[in-house]
Amino acid sequence: MRIITPIKSRLFLFAFLLFIGTHLFAQTIAITGNVSDNEGPLEGVNVVEQGSKTHVLTDKSGKFSIQAKANGVLVISYLGFESQTVKINGRTTIDVVLNENLQNLSEVVVVGYGTMKKRDITGSISSITAKDIEKSRPVNLADALQGKIAGLDIMTSSEPGANASYRIRGTSTLSDGGSNPLFIVDGMETQNINGINPRDIASVEVLKDAASTAIYGSKSANGVILITTKEGNTSKAKVSLSYSLKQSQMTKYMPQMNRLQGFRYEQLRNFLGGNYFVNNRDSLNPSNSADNFYQSLLFRKAYTNQIDASVSGADKRIKYFISAGYVNEPGIQINTYNNRLTTRINVDYKGNDKLTVGNRLALAVSKQRQATWGSRAQMLQRPANYSVYEPDGSYTPVLYSRPNPVAVSMLGPNDYKNYNLSINEFVEYKFIPALSFKSSISGSLYQSNMNYFAPSILDQALRAKSANSNRTDVSWTQENVLNYWKKIKGVHEIWLMGGFSLQGNTTDMTQLNVTDNITSSIPISNAYGGVVMSQTYASWTGYRMASFFGRGSYNYKGRYLFNTNIRYDGSSRFGVNKRWGLFPSASAGWRFSDESFMKWSGKVLKDAKLRVSYGVTGNQWTGDFASQGLYGTSTYADNMGLSPSQLSNPNLSWEQTRQLNAGLDLIFNDYPLYCLN
Repeated sequence: MRIITPIKSRLFLFAFLLFIGTHLFAQTIAITGNVSDNEGPLEGVNVVEQGSKTHVLTDKSGKFSIQAKANGVLVISYLGFESQTVKINGRTTIDVVLNENLQNLSEVVVVGYGTMKKRDITGSISSITAKDIEKSRPVNLADALQGKIAGLDIMTSSEPGANASYRIRGTSTLSDGGSNPLFIVDGMETQNINGINPRDIASVEVLKDAASTAIYGSKSANGVILITTKEGNTSKAKVSLSYSLKQSQMTKYMPQMNRLQGFRYEQLRNFLGGNYFVNNRDSLNPSNSADNFYQSLLFRKAYTNQIDASVSGADKRIKYFISAGYVNEPGIQINTYNNRLTTRINVDYKGNDKLTVGNRLALAVSKQRQATWGSRAQMLQRPANYSVYEPDGSYTPVLYSRPNPVAVSMLGPNDYKNYNLSINEFVEYKFIPALSFKSSISGSLYQSNMNYFAPSILDQALRAKSANSNRTDVSWTQENVLNYWKKIKGVHEIWLMGGFSLQGNTTDMTQLNVTDNITSSIPISNAYGGVVMSQTYASWTGYRMASFFGRGSYNYKGRYLFNTNIRYDGSSRFGVNKRWGLFPSASAGWRFSDESFMKWSGKVLKDAKLRVSYGVTGNQWTGDFASQGLYGTSTYADNMGLSPSQLSNPNLSWEQTRQLNAGLDLIFNDYPLYCLN
């Protein structure tokens, strides 16, 4: 009989437990958890088991579930945040809080005709992402950017769907209509930005100084806003559906005299003028015995409904993003609204490692009813005692040359139907990893139909009026860009870019303005007694442009940076002697935080860069035929004829702006501070 000693039995037990423990830790277990930042759950965070192909994404609540080895390691990563590695150690529940990487200097930002690392920017550029935009639940681009970009002023109207005015670092032109910046959407110049759904935007870059904008030459004097829309970036199809409800209202009314105050004012005014009779104050006349506060009659609480849906995905060959959105936006003024339907299809197909073909297609359809000028003007001019409604409930007509503002709002439709279609097709080919060529052609079609009608009750002479107009804008751009990027010995980085583009734009406009409409039952210019000739016309205008452009960029160890841009534009708008213009820029940067003498600051300062730039930008906002000798119609003794209306000017040239910009970019370990210009 064999006797097992106590020592041997203990060794056997230890070996057995070690085997069991190793076996258990090698098993695959189900792990659940949450990923969040300091503001709440994060959607779309990548959770990967280190050393394997197993990965999942967090849902809208920041939750994830993954099968991984009990002794494995999870890697959690998300764009704009610091990645984390977490040892599983047999746990089945793991919660992670990610820290926003405000100092993520490897993040790329969009610049003209390319991208650059944020740390290598030597111009003045501000950038916001989709996360920043979606926090405010915006209805349009103006709402999305309002208050988020330093130096960008946005002037909006309470009119639903109205165009906003944008100013980057104030006004830099003498032109009446050319103060807005240039808008570029996915590389395509865009005139009408109201058709862009903010939920489709991935990032917005605002180029402020000449070093950043000169690559766009004659259209960049007022700055450039680059908009990049979303693409598919996950292996599985991602479906998103969102709904928002917003309330709008007047925050403060303007003071206005009531009925009694109006009496006393008129009595005092007449007394001081030697007239002791007060007009239009008959208390027995129902048309003069009211006491109205017109602002409360014209304005209301408005509730905006917005619903958006999208599906996106990607694999080795194809990336796609498809979206649709609908906005029902009543105005705060009665009988005004903006209903907008948008859709977008972004697709990239990678034929092989060298060839990529892409498509950007967007359509926006909107129906607007805007307030007429008369409704708001009479709101503050019409005496409070003038009635709004007659005893029979109908609207009071014009009293003593003062239209009824409520009747103007309700009976005088001022409608617009807008259609905006844009398409951008491109092909990109990489000859070698360092050299690529991209060719694109883009086009847009904008159609706007206006219908205005004023029934006879809104006119002192009881004459009905109406106006109809149709405007069609067609633009196209063809661009070819060659890029060369090379990193030498890990310390020298070179980027060279050159390109050529052609551009064209035409606008057709037809307008009919009539009076004495036979009936108010048909609110269009169908049957009428007279035509307002000064406001009835058909017109056509257009222009063409050709451009050469290039960029050179160099940096040494990310410490010494240099960038230069140049553009040579030719436009049909200018005189034959001044048709071409040159727009150069240069900028340099010094990252002194990387110098050896700054090692002492590492505990406080993470990055510090000094930059300076100089450039020339242009503005070509002038008439399409401003340099041409023109003739116009004139009448003499009831005979129509032609006479010179504009003398030719072969030396008409570009408006140029020269800018010198200096900046200091500091990033502290705890708090970021950017762009002290």
